Amino acid sequence: MTEPEPESDAPFPLGSVQAVASRAWELCLREDPIGLLAIPFLIQFPVYVFLTILGELIRHPEELPRETSLVGAVFGVLPLVVFARVFGESWTLWRSDAEAHGRRVSYSETVRHAFTKSWYLVVVMGTVYVLVQIGFIAFVIPGIVVGMVASFANQAAVLGPGRLLASLRQSRELLEHNIGHWFGMVAYWAVVFVGMGIIVTILRLTFEKIVGGPVGFVLDLVLFLPLQIALLVFTVCWTLLYREFEARRHQQLTAAAEHEGQRIVHVGSPPDQSARVG
Repeated sequence: MTEPEPESDAPFPLGSVQAVASRAWELCLREDPIGLLAIPFLIQFPVYVFLTILGELIRHPEELPRETSLVGAVFGVLPLVVFARVFGESWTLWRSDAEAHGRRVSYSETVRHAFTKSWYLVVVMGTVYVLVQIGFIAFVIPGIVVGMVASFANQAAVLGPGRLLASLRQSRELLEHNIGHWFGMVAYWAVVFVGMGIIVTILRLTFEKIVGGPVGFVLDLVLFLPLQIALLVFTVCWTLLYREFEARRHQQLTAAAEHEGQRIVHVGSPPDQSARVG
């Protein structure tokens, strides 16, 4: 006899931001480190290399004229970088959601679903990026607002309606009904990334003092490895938060519908005959 499928909303809502974050770390570090950390890291490795090289060029602009061939090569692989970024994101979103609901999915199944949803995801990611950049040009604040409103658009593209406008609409609805918990999760990850950034910076400066110059490319990549791992856990965490907010929104709508039904029954019920006088 096969095991019954888990309920569609199990086990959400978990109840708190801390519970969501704890569940994300548990999935990544204990239950499926290969499927949620190792494989996504390998898929997105071209992205990490691209950003590392780009960072080196930005930190040492005086070397830019002598590295024109390198610059051309860097931007020549941009299509591969975009594909790695989108497919890696789609892989993590779908697999983490399946495992958070108690399913143990195969790698082939994850590949199939990730490829299927990648087209929706690239449209959403590209559109949101353009809108955020336009917003930042227009006095910064609009860009921040767009980023907040579309913060669950990636999850909606892969796990929800898929289409651009529907994904943006769902992201906005989830945010506006859970804004306090959203800020709580942002604060949690801000502390994590700031703390790790400080540690990485201290290590970088230490190595530069030891070698008497800028650190090499490989060492630079290794130094940023903890941050890359944290970003993968963050993606899993944000996916679980998306499901958490969906479950809470469903509870809110159910409670509102029950209250409205009780009000209609109360208003439409006949008056108590015993209360009449004469």
